[in-house]
Amino acid sequence: MQTRAEQKEIEFIRVTDALGVHGSYTHRELADMHLVYGMASCNGGEALRMYHQKYPSRKMPSRSFCATIHRRLCETGSLDVHKPDSGRQRISRTVDAEKRVFHSLQRNPSTSIRVVSERPISQNYRLAHCT
Repeated sequence: MQTRAEQKEIEFIRVTDALGVHGSYTHRELADMHLVYGMASCNGGEALRMYHQKYPSRKMPSRSFCATIHRRLCETGSLDVHKPDSGRQRISRTVDAEKRVFHSLQRNPSTSIRVVSERPISQNYRLAHCT
């Protein structure tokens, strides 16, 4: 049975380099890249050469990737990628929201469902309940 530390070691994380190229690296590989980058006095080209020499069987990052890891570690204190506002905005679908859209469309059938559903709740509420 593996220890928690070993499980974390095996766990892969998705990372994106400055060029937008995706690759999978373990936390150990990211830490090794950062260490080699420091040993190379923050010279990306030299760090890449040293990393390839020390770990010839590993996937090679781009020369700018080591700087990205270093910046992320300095800014967030973590090697993990954090994208709190990425992706499509999720909209909760509730009975009340559906009723508001339905009432708005009853009042003005020529209005687009998309337009009505994207209005702020307070505006929909006023539309549905003003008489």
